[in-house]
Amino acid sequence: MQYIPIVKTVIYKSKEWITATKLELFYSKQDILEMYFNTVDFGNNWFGVKVASQNYFSKQPLELKLEEAALLVGMLKATSSYNPIRNKKRSTERRNVVLGQMLKYDYIKQNTFDSVSALPIKLTLKQKKRSDEHDSYIRVQAENILKKWCEKYGYNLYEDGLKIYCTIDSRLQKFAEDATRDHMSKLQSQFYKQWGKQNPWRNENGGEIANFIEDNIKNTPIYADLVRQYGEKSDSVWKMLRAPKQMKVFTWSGAKDTTFSSYDSLRYYAKILRSGMMSLDPYTGYIKAYVGGIDHKFFKFDQVFQGKRQPGSTFKPFAYLAAMDCGFSPCSRMTDKPIKIKYEGGQEWEPHNANEKFSYRNMTLRRALGRSCNAITAQLTDSIGWGEVIEYAHKCGIRSKLDSVPSICLGCSDVSLFELVNAYGTILNQGIRVDPMLIVKITDKKRENAG
Repeated sequence: MQYIPIVKTVIYKSKEWITATKLELFYSKQDILEMYFNTVDFGNNWFGVKVASQNYFSKQPLELKLEEAALLVGMLKATSSYNPIRNKKRSTERRNVVLGQMLKYDYIKQNTFDSVSALPIKLTLKQKKRSDEHDSYIRVQAENILKKWCEKYGYNLYEDGLKIYCTIDSRLQKFAEDATRDHMSKLQSQFYKQWGKQNPWRNENGGEIANFIEDNIKNTPIYADLVRQYGEKSDSVWKMLRAPKQMKVFTWSGAKDTTFSSYDSLRYYAKILRSGMMSLDPYTGYIKAYVGGIDHKFFKFDQVFQGKRQPGSTFKPFAYLAAMDCGFSPCSRMTDKPIKIKYEGGQEWEPHNANEKFSYRNMTLRRALGRSCNAITAQLTDSIGWGEVIEYAHKCGIRSKLDSVPSICLGCSDVSLFELVNAYGTILNQGIRVDPMLIVKITDKKRENAG
């Protein structure tokens, strides 16, 4: 059948005309307008004038000022283009067009138009309570990346119909999550057996840290809320913190209903072991698996990206990598023996092996790295300079500040797992660094490829 250009438009417009006629038979124009305002989209997934008033201005519709009501009406022509959150300039211009129409048809006077149209837009946004029950560490990490991208290119992450394609391999992700939970639950059992009823928070001399829970509970939101309510010196603050209440807590066999005080809860969670895992394709930078923690519902802190720890012996390859570029080879030999290294301010560093013993064996650097020999790693660092080790670590992808001390070769400075995996990827990729990538493609409803 041959395509006739105008027929489709005629049919479409005829249907609209019939619908409009039927509406006017049963409803007055006032009713139709009311139904429209109660259901129309005002952007940000806010539908209806009441919801828009509450979310943009924290007011009911009858409480809106003239300029606020005009802003909402003006938005209806194009909610994305005239969104006051994203584009105040265009929203102001559109609001003033509405005010101009009100002036034209004698709804307001000239002096009112002059004063109101000159006012800036003042929003009082209502904080949206977002349910994060189905969030994950991957989703949050992707969202943080996308927010910057959307701001740069003028997209709304939640309204513009974006399709996000991630690099995650769902099969590997499942393996990573299962492995993390299985391994950490076993370690948790060993932890409980080792410590028993003793508290694990200890100082460098092995003694229990006094007032550990009391000091740390002061950093919690509930403590801040109680101080605002009762005052910092009030006995009621600590009374409420120790008051038992019903709550769900994390366990390795699933969430559990229990009765804890806020104090008991913090004490309980301070003994839960945490972990993260990330798997990277070193040649493309694609993140194939990402486990930011043991349970996002209970632990929002991302152990991969946010958490920083001393990497210990996992940092040693950067010392050996620097040595290879400074003239050493895998077959170069050193002796596993005690060493003292002097550095800034006359300080001395005397490293020991993990077993506190020295073999006094002469071994290749390849074997020394394989055996994770601290003494030989320290000698190597003393020979090439710890500044070289730091430089090569940064070249590979470590971005955190590293302390310029000889013990840096044994991983004394805090780094994130995200950085460490990236840096190892550079070594595997023969020295070519490829930054980790979680999002590979973004499309929208209008274009096949948005970015």
